[in-house]
Amino acid sequence: MKKGKLLSLLVILSLVMTLLSSAAYGSYGARGGPDQKGHSGQGGPGRGSSGSSHHDSAISAPEISGDEEEGGSGNNPDRKGGVFRGGPDKGKGGGGAKKGASQKDSTHGKITLKVKVVWPEDTLHPDEVDVILTRDGIDTVVTTEDGVATFISEASGDCYLRGEDVPGFLTPGHPVSLTGNKKFVEETLEYIAADIPVERVTLNESELELITGYPYQLTATVLPLNASNQTVYWDSSDESVATVADGLIQPVSSGNATISVTTADGMETATCEVTVVSVASLADPDPLLALKNEVVILPETVTVNLDNGTQTQLQVIWKDLTGQDVGYVFKVPLTNPDPAYTFAGSVTGTEDTAVLVINVDRSAQPAVPVVGVTLDLNEVSMYVGDSVNLTANVVPDSATTPDVIWTSSDTAVAVVSGGLVTAVAPGSATITAETVDGGYKAYCQVSVAQEPEPALIYPTQESFDSPQEVCVNVENLIAYKEITEPTVYYVKVEQKGTNPLLGEGTVTIGPGTQTFNVYEATGFKEGDNYSHVYYLSMSADPRYPKNDELTAMTTFKIGTAVPTVPMENLNVTLDIIGGPREDDPNGKEGIIFLLCRELDLEDNNPADDVSQLSWEMYCINPNVPYDKREFIDEVKMLGRTNAEGMVEWSEPREPLKLGGYVLLEVTPDGYIDNLNLINPESDDGALLKEVHLTRDTVIERDVINTYVGDGSGPRDS
Repeated sequence: MKKGKLLSLLVILSLVMTLLSSAAYGSYGARGGPDQKGHSGQGGPGRGSSGSSHHDSAISAPEISGDEEEGGSGNNPDRKGGVFRGGPDKGKGGGGAKKGASQKDSTHGKITLKVKVVWPEDTLHPDEVDVILTRDGIDTVVTTEDGVATFISEASGDCYLRGEDVPGFLTPGHPVSLTGNKKFVEETLEYIAADIPVERVTLNESELELITGYPYQLTATVLPLNASNQTVYWDSSDESVATVADGLIQPVSSGNATISVTTADGMETATCEVTVVSVASLADPDPLLALKNEVVILPETVTVNLDNGTQTQLQVIWKDLTGQDVGYVFKVPLTNPDPAYTFAGSVTGTEDTAVLVINVDRSAQPAVPVVGVTLDLNEVSMYVGDSVNLTANVVPDSATTPDVIWTSSDTAVAVVSGGLVTAVAPGSATITAETVDGGYKAYCQVSVAQEPEPALIYPTQESFDSPQEVCVNVENLIAYKEITEPTVYYVKVEQKGTNPLLGEGTVTIGPGTQTFNVYEATGFKEGDNYSHVYYLSMSADPRYPKNDELTAMTTFKIGTAVPTVPMENLNVTLDIIGGPREDDPNGKEGIIFLLCRELDLEDNNPADDVSQLSWEMYCINPNVPYDKREFIDEVKMLGRTNAEGMVEWSEPREPLKLGGYVLLEVTPDGYIDNLNLINPESDDGALLKEVHLTRDTVIERDVINTYVGDGSGPRDS
């Protein structure tokens, strides 16, 4: 067949496939040329964007189009990225952590380090262990999965790699070099069985004062941590004062005793001096005055007098006169209340009983009940160590008992006290404020990530069409190095793998420099490596020392035809917190999810970063019923949740290409999703909605819908 006929046939086949795809999907517009009308299947007419191969028709958003090139997400050098701290606008109001950070692939410009842990045959050992990577005195710890620990690291030069200490084995460790000429590094840590003697033993406390009835757990540490024999023996010098078993001290009576621990190997010993005191008497709390229908909070502790002449607070358990536990909340009846209510409180460690009296003012107006509660923030992104204050607004303002109880769904991720939330570790947690009166609840979804290290230099976009277009931003470098005068930097470009030098030269940067053109500075010529990932280094020293203080490095891509991504590489699950859907067995089912290319937003559009992208921007008519909504061409794949909350994706409109996408949810009324929060697994401030498809990456997203009410009244559940 002649070449011309073959091309004509391919064009015809392409048009037929496009029409079939549009008809089958129902929510996509056919590609249109300039000023050309496109058809959207069930969606009605739509205006096409330019006839370029890089754009699809944007039906409901004129002058808006999506980029299909690899790395199309995040190519705006003026875009601020990073974490969006909590503000009144649902946690989106803060500044970015660094320019362009959230638009870049979390592994872009990074090195993947895989560490395999091996053990000698026929030995008992843990299934999984921690692996520690030390860089500049800072440890990064990763637990193995199936014997392999995976790190995503900067090109940071010399580091040290070691395993955790395991009794009976020599702890493996060795230096490792993470340099820019290797994108993927494999290392092995080999544990060797050995008879390692005990050197000493320590206790977490050397002195304690305990109250009878209140035990304390002592912790013994055998050193070295990998000593073969970790067995220890516990002893008390006076068991009439305190006993001990496996480190748990039980204070028996007032007096003094020495608790000792001795190792089986070497007979090394450590001691703790314990003083035991007893409760001599209780002090009754002051009487409380209450209204009819009032919810009264009972004290959780009472004052006790100890036999050494001091006082302390101990927890009390309240019961009514019938002997029934009443907890710490009592509601006075609205009609025919007694003039007074008496409660008996028992305290561990004493035979005495505390007495609490609640007097009721029956002549006054009844208490004003709580009818709802809201939070000033319903979602917030945080870095580890950050804190944010949440404010609970109880409805009405005149409620007699406006107290709320704060809880965190995962205290390993975030803790809360009196509304102050502190980020502990990467992950997601739900903060709940529950009213004491009525049990109304309001929620704040918290996402925590490690604070990213700002990149000193980075490409102005993820992928370029030609070497002549490659530009690198140096503003962070100038700020970090405090450059105040024109400074000459040496620049070179290398290729992954064989590292041929593809260009070198110098560039002068100063306080006002934003970017420089790599081709103009180095004469960079494109290599022939399949991945088309190039490594750029710049340094004030022509030797390019592997030192963060002297040399900065980044990577960039030249756009080429790329492989497609299987749709099963994108796994999305949904969870519901609060509201009617949480209690509905079918509440997770039928919710629409979209995988989209990022829209190129106009200058006069307030949505100037990826955090502002919403499903409404991709919807042809958001006002039609939920199941009838259709979407513009930049939506590349559509899915719906099943009863278990797993998203089941329809066939993509076209094969998914590598590059940047946006994951969006058509969130049910009364709920917000967490897609605009920081991705806990991100190391550059990327949001959960940002998805970068690569050749081998499997994307996992856990989407949480948090109930905030329907907007028609108090958000009370």
